[in-house]
Order: sequence, then C-alpha cells, then structure tokens
Amino acid sequence: MQNPGDRRSSDLTPGSRRARRPGCRRVPKIGAVIDPLTEELLTPTQATAFFPRGREGRKVHVSAIYRYMTRGCDGIVLESIRTPRLATSREAIGRFLSLLNQGGQPSATPSHARPAPGEDAERTRRELKRIGL
Repeated sequence: MQNPGDRRSSDLTPGSRRARRPGCRRVPKIGAVIDPLTEELLTPTQATAFFPRGREGRKVHVSAIYRYMTRGCDGIVLESIRTPRLATSREAIGRFLSLLNQGGQPSATPSHARPAPGEDAERTRRELKRIGL
C-alpha cells in the first residue's frame, strides 16, 4: 500500500522534474518586462541589498529573491530574465515593492494623500450646499 506522502514519477506533472506542492500554483508574469539594455541587471545575491533589512538588521535571504522571481508574493512576481543566469534589475525591484505596497492594484491616490475623515464630510456638505440640497 502506498503512503499518501510518497510520490512516484507517475505523479509528476508532464515536463517537470518534480511535483508541485498541493495548493501551489504558478503565477503568470504580467506587466512590465526588464529591458537589459537600459536597466541595471542584478543577480539574486546582489538583489538582496535592495530589499529592506529584516529582523535584527539581517539582509533578505537569497532564497526569498528566487521565490519572489518564481512564485511571487501575494500574487505579484518579481520580474526576471534568463541570461546565462537568472537576473532581475533595480527598477524591477522598485516596481515589485511598489505593487506589494499598493496591494497589487494601481492606485490613483496615494494613501498618504487621502483627506482626513472630517475633511471628507465637510467637502460633501459644501458640495450639497452649492447645488442647493
């Protein structure tokens, strides 16, 4: 009898060398593409310097960069290109962090520019008064 944790070569998806974990799906890369002629290319190891430091001032581990380039984070994938090695760029890291902070949606109004709760109500009262209601 086969254990549920055992995997056989017949369990692998066609064309892959290893099976994906259940619930793990590939996230399609959508959006801007790295232009190697205009953007500064970085290896994943070099890219760790451009991410905010974590606990106790430690750099992000290089495996996290590989994970961001392949599976992504919250449905957002760090853009990468395959040169002789896998590479990303400073600009791609900027776009990735920007999308993470926006929740994946382009934002028309930055969160720091939103009016205070009282201002919004006051503006509504003025507008209603102006139109005669």
